[in-house]
Amino acid sequence: MSKFKYKPRYNNNRRNNSKSENPQKSNLKDKNKNKVIKNEKVDKMSNGNLGYLYYREYYEKLFKSENFSKDKKDIKNILNQYYNITNDNNKDDKNTNDKNNIIKELFGSRKNVPSDLYADFSKDSVSDINFKTIYPGLLVGSGYMHETGCVEGEFKLGFFFDYTTGLPIVPGSSVKGTLRSVFPRISMMDFKDKPISKNSELIPKQDKNKYKYLLELLYKILGNNSKELLKIKKLNNNEKVEFIVKLRDLIFEGKVSDKETILMYDRDIFLDAEIYSEDNNKNNNLFEDDYITPHKEVFKDPIPLKFLKIGPNNKIKFNFLLTDSQINIAGNEPIEISAENKKDLFRKILIDRGIGAKTKVGYGNLE
Repeated sequence: MSKFKYKPRYNNNRRNNSKSENPQKSNLKDKNKNKVIKNEKVDKMSNGNLGYLYYREYYEKLFKSENFSKDKKDIKNILNQYYNITNDNNKDDKNTNDKNNIIKELFGSRKNVPSDLYADFSKDSVSDINFKTIYPGLLVGSGYMHETGCVEGEFKLGFFFDYTTGLPIVPGSSVKGTLRSVFPRISMMDFKDKPISKNSELIPKQDKNKYKYLLELLYKILGNNSKELLKIKKLNNNEKVEFIVKLRDLIFEGKVSDKETILMYDRDIFLDAEIYSEDNNKNNNLFEDDYITPHKEVFKDPIPLKFLKIGPNNKIKFNFLLTDSQINIAGNEPIEISAENKKDLFRKILIDRGIGAKTKVGYGNLE
């Protein structure tokens, strides 16, 4: 026999004593086991996030409040109250003051939003373009789901808020995609290592119109006395297409050629566009509601769909980190396009095309 005796890993007495515990205490332990403990301050501060209000508290009121049919109409006003934290007209309302104090803890003063969003970048490195929204306003994030189908008159379409700050923004990817859509779609790879001049019949008519539009903008930006303008005008028509395609690849993909690309940190970067209202414009609301009435059937009345939008006469600031670029066309002098030239090009494109959803019916127009 072995000299060592088996010893249980756990004390049997302790195990037996646990069974004799008060059953009420054991039930409390079981209830608290899966309970999530929230910090009251954090929970309150999270309610100051506009995205949280629209996508979380909106639904909480929908399912918990008996008077939601009345409260749901105020979500636009609540969003405006949370944004206008320095509005003097709301000082008499205690509830509004409490919520405003929460936002002051979260965001600080309204003057620091949005100017501090890119404070980590030097002033010289960020190129910004400022616009004002015009009637009927601006719509972003309409592809997100927001409809529940439980209540009439609810907001049917989503809206895009920055996840961290809760402020309304236009994502940098959307800005980049909007600008990219103006450039031709053709690729140098489509020509199988042959110059475009020998394959002019392969260029779609739509792309020809795009490159002509971009050339007209560049002519105005560069000016008649520019050396770079003279270099572009010396190119034949197909070489001009090649110039626009290479400019597109440099700006949006960082491609110098099929074998050479620019490092990620040296490329043009598209930052989020900030949306805000002016401090001195107290009569103007950042958020407004609007309706769309799709006619599904000719002989039936359409059902209006309510959605949230940015109202007219508000500010939007586009931010970029741009670099100077050089485009090489075989048999021609290198063409220099500066960061300032790109900024002016983007400004003209955004004015002509707009930003966001439903631009064909007037939304997203800027001035």
